Amino acid sequence: MTIEIDGLTAGYERRTVFAGITARAEAGRITTLIGPNAAGKTTLLRCVIGALRPRAGRVRVDDASAHRLRGAELARRLAYVPQHVAVAAAFTVREVVALGRYALAPAPERIEAALTRLELNDVADTPFPALSAGQQQRVGLARAIAQVEPGGHLVLDEPTAAMDLHHAHECYRLLGELRAEGATIVIAMHDLAA
Repeated sequence: MTIEIDGLTAGYERRTVFAGITARAEAGRITTLIGPNAAGKTTLLRCVIGALRPRAGRVRVDDASAHRLRGAELARRLAYVPQHVAVAAAFTVREVVALGRYALAPAPERIEAALTRLELNDVADTPFPALSAGQQQRVGLARAIAQVEPGGHLVLDEPTAAMDLHHAHECYRLLGELRAEGATIVIAMHDLAA
């Protein structure tokens, strides 16, 4: 299981954000994009998940073009955690985590396991908007963990930026466990202390 980036150039309107990027993320490894704010990390991740079409080059998730994957096929292969988890309705934490299974077969045990792994059981019935920013980030990660199939791909954009030190440490410990279980993990960050 791999994510391959080959000669990627991307940008917005007339502005080129980066050009000629080539990289490879492999199963059982954590590949980290490090750079300052506005360096293009999120833009690169948007290309990886198929949300932004590059101007040149390609992104392949396993054997398929990231830009051609849709719906359940994309959801089976890849889970994405944005910098800011947005939920438009007053869903509970458990319901938000369950949304990770929306395009896939129901798996209540995976939802409960994700809540436990992210230490969210005590707020599982709390409306998502009532949570702190750090708690919301943990819910976003739990949703991705409930979604991603064993050995799948996790793409994370500064997933611990709003977390306290304890939960940030637990997040990185959990990512290490997922790596050991065979996940391909791509994470963007600017904090070298993490």
